[in-house]
Amino acid sequence: MRREEFNAYAAGLRAKTQTFKALKQELADVRQETVILGRTEALLKSRAGDMDEFLRKMEERAGVTGCVHACVRACMREGVRACGPRLLVS
Repeated sequence: MRREEFNAYAAGLRAKTQTFKALKQELADVRQETVILGRTEALLKSRAGDMDEFLRKMEERAGVTGCVHACVRACMREGVRACGPRLLVS
């Protein structure tokens, strides 16, 4: 192997090594974010409890039984942006 060939080989190897390290770091970041998101999901689920029961009771007090579920179904048909404040239950 001539000197020029070796230098080209070494340069290619350095570039591949640099790319590998960058992708390895990105993968580690994504894995770490996945762990954090999993913990966040578990925390929110524990705080929410039985959300369907809570919404049912809230609707009964307001006298609009089934309203939230109807709004959610409508939003799924129309798209989330079309819902706007309709999902807000006071």
